[in-house]
Amino acid sequence: LTTPVASAESRTSGHLPHRVALPNGTQPEGITSGPGATFYVGSVADGRILKGNLRTGRVRTLLAGAAGRSLRGLFFDHRTGLVWAVGSLGAVGHVWAVSSRSGRVVSDTVVPGAGFLNDLVVTRRSVWVTDSAVGRLTMLRLTSSGRPTGGMPHFVTLRGQWPPSPPNTFNANGIRSLPDGALVLNNSRVGGLWQVNRKTGYARRMM
Repeated sequence: LTTPVASAESRTSGHLPHRVALPNGTQPEGITSGPGATFYVGSVADGRILKGNLRTGRVRTLLAGAAGRSLRGLFFDHRTGLVWAVGSLGAVGHVWAVSSRSGRVVSDTVVPGAGFLNDLVVTRRSVWVTDSAVGRLTMLRLTSSGRPTGGMPHFVTLRGQWPPSPPNTFNANGIRSLPDGALVLNNSRVGGLWQVNRKTGYARRMM
């Protein structure tokens, strides 16, 4: 569930930023945070990742932009210090893992048949990704310590009460994981939240 960051800056009387300025042209979409006051924002315009501090308001480029690259969802994994990002390079869907310290791309996974990779969540042994144009979840396996394995993506078809996805519509968007292991998705086209069994893909509407 992604939230843009404000694009103007002022300071409160407590010397904390009221807003944090981002570079012109960023077009922010995904945002994630950790550790502490550190945050990361991705750009749909050029695929850059910005790293900033919510206390000081300072922002720098962690991952430089690239022609044709667009980033949507981001997720910081405290175990590894990796910032996971989903998006596309041209018309091809990708999932990237980027070092939060150096900005080095640790892994870059191409997702065959992707339509519009949108958001992601990192669990103990997997990365789960929504696709707003295809009725499935993409899963990448992780090592026991949360590192990329370099393996091919696996797919889980959404079924049960999940609404059918007509062609050229925008559907699954945000994703989060519940303590019992179930996943929660929202649907931008029809609204509402769905709880999804990660093994079977069976979805039931929660609201």
